[in-house]
Amino acid sequence: MIDFTKNLYDDLVSRLKDLDTKVDPASLTPDLRMGMIEKAISRIKEKLKDHVFCNDDEEVWFFKFSLPPFLSLLIYYTEKTEMETMAFVIDPQIRKEYYTQQLRKINDYCREHSELLRYYRSSGISMDKHYFLRSSPLNRENINPMMDQSFCTVYTVTIATLQAYARLGQEIRCQFPGSGGDIWIAGYSGVKMRWTDTKSGLVELCYSFKEKGTFNNGEADLQSIFDYLEYVFFVHIDNPYRSFQEILSRKKGYTLYLDKLRDGFIHKIDDIESGYRR
Repeated sequence: MIDFTKNLYDDLVSRLKDLDTKVDPASLTPDLRMGMIEKAISRIKEKLKDHVFCNDDEEVWFFKFSLPPFLSLLIYYTEKTEMETMAFVIDPQIRKEYYTQQLRKINDYCREHSELLRYYRSSGISMDKHYFLRSSPLNRENINPMMDQSFCTVYTVTIATLQAYARLGQEIRCQFPGSGGDIWIAGYSGVKMRWTDTKSGLVELCYSFKEKGTFNNGEADLQSIFDYLEYVFFVHIDNPYRSFQEILSRKKGYTLYLDKLRDGFIHKIDDIESGYRR
């Protein structure tokens, strides 16, 4: 089941990226993206009906890491469609108020679920069987009337929403800086510094910063470091823990990005020293 969803997700994301470059919000042509996402989720629902997980750990992994990205895409594109429509509103003040309101909604939701977000982003496992097993009493106590309990858990939906909102928030700040949240730095030219390197590289950096104790005298948690760097560099990491697991499975080493940083720095020093020798 986990391999099935991974392959399905990779294929879905690839097709969505292709469509993202072709969709014109001003056109009357139907947007195919939502249909693709809903179809993928329906395939998972059908397969899940007859699937029996080997053990609790496998079920936890599925509802914690495998399913949320699909639901996150559904939430993200639902909200994004409305955002793309608002971009055509002529009055700049109305647009600003709308995007400010959207950011406020996102911030309020993230603040409300900050404990779960911190748990998830810090790779916590102690509450996994309470959060991500369908039989958990916590899921029966926090029933969402819109949720099919045979398909997912309350916390699966919450994680998916947090992932979608993080992505939307970054895009709003990047594309509509007048909506608030910009960083002011003395002497700064105003040019946006967007992260254009690999996201796995940023994951290597974030984990390294945490273990080195780089921020707040070592007291900053992993989630806060991810949130800060995502905010500063206008980048969204959909599932940093999953990216970290992929780093651990590498056969060519765990520090590909950090090694390239080190090599680049040493190369620069060598160039300077060779210039002195000349």
